[in-house]
Amino acid sequence: MNVNESRSLTWLKRFLSLICLIIVLSIIIQDYSGYIPSGIFNRGQTVYYVFSILSLVFFLALLGVLVFTKKKRHVFFIFVFFIMFSASELIVMVFDYILVDHPNGIIGVN
Repeated sequence: MNVNESRSLTWLKRFLSLICLIIVLSIIIQDYSGYIPSGIFNRGQTVYYVFSILSLVFFLALLGVLVFTKKKRHVFFIFVFFIMFSASELIVMVFDYILVDHPNGIIGVN
């Protein structure tokens, strides 16, 4: 591994670690601190909290892997995971805007 690959891997690890840390902190602040009231008052509250705990554990594990790994392959897989997750979120937002929110959309209200 040359110096440029080492620097780029270090910056990618730092960037992904920062993203994981921000996600973990946002889950803790939103769901467990009490500063922001929970918006779920109907059925499904238990499922939401179970998913919140699983997400918190998952992103803490990703953060641990990023901090302690020395293999490029692990960092690459985590990077691909974030790209796929971001792309799927973007696709959902676009379909939501086109089909539901936009007044002239297929399901939108005129």
